[in-house]
Amino acid sequence: MTTGQVLNGSDSEYSNPAYDALYVQQAAAVDPAKRKQIVDQMQQILYRDAPYVILWYNVNVQAYRTDTWTGYVSVPPGSAPGAALRNMLRTTYVDLKPKAAATAASGGSSTTTMVAVVVAAIVVIVIVAVIVVRRRSRTVETE
Repeated sequence: MTTGQVLNGSDSEYSNPAYDALYVQQAAAVDPAKRKQIVDQMQQILYRDAPYVILWYNVNVQAYRTDTWTGYVSVPPGSAPGAALRNMLRTTYVDLKPKAAATAASGGSSTTTMVAVVVAAIVVIVIVAVIVVRRRSRTVETE
C-alpha cells in the first residue's frame, strides 16, 4: 500500500506519505512490540482511508471427488477449509491422479449403465418403428 507500489503492485493507486513513513519505520524496528505498534498505526490509517472498498467476499464453494481422485492440494497448504482447486497453482492439476481401485470399480458400473441405456433406447426405437409400420399397412386407400 506504499506510494512506491502505485503503477506497480497496487491497483488502488493509494498514496499516503504518513503511511509510507511508518512503513520505513516498521521495516527498521528490531523490537517486535515496537514493530507491532507501528503496524497497528499503519492498519488504522488504511482503515480510515479505505483505499479498497470490499463489496462482497467470494464464497469458496467447490466440489471434487476424493473417492475417485487423489492429489488435491489445499490452499493454503494444510488448511482444512482451504481451496482445493486454484488456478494460480499448478500443483493440483499436475498431481491429480485417478485412484486405480476406484476407477476400475466405478468404470465397470458406469459402462454397464451406459450399455443398458443404449439397449433400452434401441428397444424403444424398434417398438416405435414396428407400431408405425403396422399402422401404415392397415390403412389401405380405396377408390
